[in-house]
Amino acid sequence: MKKLTTLTIVLLLLVAAVPVMAAPGPLVVDDDGQECSDPDFSTIQEAIDAADPGDQIKVCAGTYFGATVNKAVHLWAKGDVVINDGPNSHSFLRAGFLFADDYSGSGASIKGFRFEGVQQSGYTDDGSLDFPIFSRGANNVSVKNNVMVNSLQGVTNWNGSGWKIMGNKITDLWTLNGGGIGILAGGNDGAGPHSGNVIANNKIGGTLQVFADDGGGYDGTGIVLFADFRWTPGATAVRSNVITKNEI
Repeated sequence: MKKLTTLTIVLLLLVAAVPVMAAPGPLVVDDDGQECSDPDFSTIQEAIDAADPGDQIKVCAGTYFGATVNKAVHLWAKGDVVINDGPNSHSFLRAGFLFADDYSGSGASIKGFRFEGVQQSGYTDDGSLDFPIFSRGANNVSVKNNVMVNSLQGVTNWNGSGWKIMGNKITDLWTLNGGGIGILAGGNDGAGPHSGNVIANNKIGGTLQVFADDGGGYDGTGIVLFADFRWTPGATAVRSNVITKNEI
């Protein structure tokens, strides 16, 4: 009995000696160092570049250039965070958060941001946001509770499955040789079908501005599932996606 008691005490001491590791906090971004104390970075791209997959990135109130999302990071806005410019998506157009076609950004999430674009009627880079979120290939991305104003398209999900696009407010879309689409989930790579996307509880409204030189023939749709066979022979369809409880 005495030996058993001694062993129990030793085990308890060993357990007590094991340090309890606190869960790592988020990486903090603050553009001017005023809203959040001791920020880690002043730009969103710096935080993504330094992050490990699964890391949280808190963006403090301010106005920011967007970023390329190439990791499964979780971006969330603390306070009034405005994205009004970002990396080049294609041609003369800019995206707030850009996902390349290599699926490296799969599993990321974007929550609580305000994206502000500028309507344009010409084909030059005006240095302003056009696409709040533009993806050429990522799966299982969450886009929730964001506000998007004056954009060419709101959320553009090409060739991705398992997206959750929920609770976003998109107003005053515009077109330029196509566009004017609030939320697009489409396939054009021949590697589908692209499925399991859920588009729910979003509000899309305001005034749609169609410029006189528009020739796209596919503009002004609130929400669209788009199997695009124009450029890739044998491109596969989108299938088994859910669109529910949206207001347009």
